[in-house]
Amino acid sequence: MSEIVFNNPKFRLWKKSVEANGNIFKHIDIMAAISRDKVNLLGALLDCELLTPEGDVITRCIMLHEDGVVIIPVLTCIEDGEIYTLLVEQRRIIDGSIIREFPSGGISHNRDDLKAVACLEVKEELHMDVTPDELIPLGSGPVMMNPSASGDLAYFFYFERKVSNSFLQKMNGLSTGCHDDHEYIRVSVQKMSEAACSCVSSLLIGTKLLEKAMNRVF
Repeated sequence: MSEIVFNNPKFRLWKKSVEANGNIFKHIDIMAAISRDKVNLLGALLDCELLTPEGDVITRCIMLHEDGVVIIPVLTCIEDGEIYTLLVEQRRIIDGSIIREFPSGGISHNRDDLKAVACLEVKEELHMDVTPDELIPLGSGPVMMNPSASGDLAYFFYFERKVSNSFLQKMNGLSTGCHDDHEYIRVSVQKMSEAACSCVSSLLIGTKLLEKAMNRVF
């Protein structure tokens, strides 16, 4: 299992970044690692000891995850002029409840073509066809989702469409997701202003980035 962790692109980039900031690893111990196929790493719990540029020794645990993409549909309804979005509802293991989020997914080994990954996630989770040219990056780089305890980064994108009210009605409650991977999703139509008031990180961060990009407040 150690080879899967140490050879993983995410691990190598994370280690390189820590060292580029002047830190020296005194040790990295693998406490646990998860892989379904003994090839691809889903996550690893690492216990680390660092010597900082200031001369301090700090010990930290980090849960290393793969990075991901988050996609925000910006849908203007032809009939009422309101801006809607599509969220995905799925039960999350963190507390067993159903959480609404923007469509998202891990980039695995495809970090060189983030837009292609994002298009695949939109197809899988929303059953919509989106081209890479339609996807607009939000921000100049990735967002650190939990900098104190995990190394996962999220790349945010959005796309715009004009849609009919009948399209929104058809999408609301649509069953999607990759059932072979035990992913069970339902699509939820919401006004963008409602999504902006959520307490879920991807919605809060995504709508704030979107407001800055579109120069408006939802």
